[in-house]
Amino acid sequence: VKIIHHDKNKGLSGARNTALSHATGDYVIFVDSDDEVCRSCIDDMEGPLGASGKEVDFVVADFNPVGFYNAQSALNLKQGLYNGDDIFDTYCNYDWYIMAWNKLVNRQFMLKNNLLFYPGIIHEDALWSFQLASIAKSMLVVSKETYIYYCNPGSIMTSVAAKRDVRDCLTIIREMQKIVTEKKLDIFKSWNRLGAIFSRAERFMKELDYSNYKIYRILRQNDISKFREKVRWCFCGKGFHPNRFHSLLPTPLGYAY
Repeated sequence: VKIIHHDKNKGLSGARNTALSHATGDYVIFVDSDDEVCRSCIDDMEGPLGASGKEVDFVVADFNPVGFYNAQSALNLKQGLYNGDDIFDTYCNYDWYIMAWNKLVNRQFMLKNNLLFYPGIIHEDALWSFQLASIAKSMLVVSKETYIYYCNPGSIMTSVAAKRDVRDCLTIIREMQKIVTEKKLDIFKSWNRLGAIFSRAERFMKELDYSNYKIYRILRQNDISKFREKVRWCFCGKGFHPNRFHSLLPTPLGYAY
């Protein structure tokens, strides 16, 4: 066991990055302090890996959500090995979850691809897992529940927290856009995940009662979608989404709407 101290609090991203720099194993796994791992967690995840005789970029297993109302499985894939584009496609289809925990990740793969956590933001898992899905060439899925994820009721959202949430979402969207551009990823596939972050930012703008036009303008200016994608988003799924209609309007008119 290594206990590593920071001179000052660097947040979850900083803690994970420091831990990775001190790790020596072939694979690493992250565990949040308010959750638990099952007794056989590593054995269950490593077992199929050892049986295959092959190294993979990462292993993802199922988990048990405790304290959640009407919880549904966040791992919707059969056990087995997935390769190439299937990894990114299944991620964009929400077939596996964004959280960094309960994934056994090849340490050399992480170091080689600089797969670190963006410092100083919340929801850093969303950006990290998007990057992971875009660069991984092999993923082993284990159907067993190896992790216990406890519901942690959030505190009352303050306006300061809501503003930070919006700004951090914009950072994530910007960094995701860079990945999409650099790796020439399918924008329509990517939008399933990008749109979720954008929707979160919009939700917290609503929490602020859309009272800060400056933040609203920044949000709109950082919307990665072109007009065609905005129309598609507005009409995606079944029927028309009136709460998304403002994204089609010029910023001042959309703000008023």
